[in-house]
Amino acid sequence: MFCEKCGHKVNEQEKFCEKCGFSLKADKINNTGIQTKNPEDKAWFRFFKVAYIVGYVLSILLVVGISISTIPKEKIDDALSTIKCNNGKTYSLSRNNLYTSNSILDYSEDKNARILCQYDTVNYYNYLYSNQQINKNYTFNPFYTTPNYKSWAIYSLVALLIMWLLLILIRIGFLYIAIGGKPNWKKEFLQTWF
Repeated sequence: MFCEKCGHKVNEQEKFCEKCGFSLKADKINNTGIQTKNPEDKAWFRFFKVAYIVGYVLSILLVVGISISTIPKEKIDDALSTIKCNNGKTYSLSRNNLYTSNSILDYSEDKNARILCQYDTVNYYNYLYSNQQINKNYTFNPFYTTPNYKSWAIYSLVALLIMWLLLILIRIGFLYIAIGGKPNWKKEFLQTWF
């Protein structure tokens, strides 16, 4: 016997198609004398099917969007980046409370770097908040960290897999509630993957 809706092979004893949920005994009188209906004829069943599909698509888009927005990028490591003063001295950014996220120092960090090169680390804090104008007297040597694409890809794939498994469980649960049939877990997962 085959399902009238999707053509899937089914047993004659089954009430609903395991693949699409179509009622195999539609419009037939059951043992209580009440005429049964196909769940597809019910508005709430169709609504939940549409809501499930929309939720499925939105979940995939959400995971993909989060993965794309969290792609690792090169960053400047303040601990390894240095400024080399014209007088030959070299200073670490983070050890001298200088920080940046760009390949050049912004206005306040640039001013602090000029003062550091002019007065050395010992006297640096005495002149830090002065309004003294100092010509540029250093070269900024940024050190870029290498992005870790491998761990990002693994986390993204794991998140996508978890989301997919949750949606399969939701689908099985929905079919169980909607058509009242006991879920066949092995078949449901095999149909999803193959």
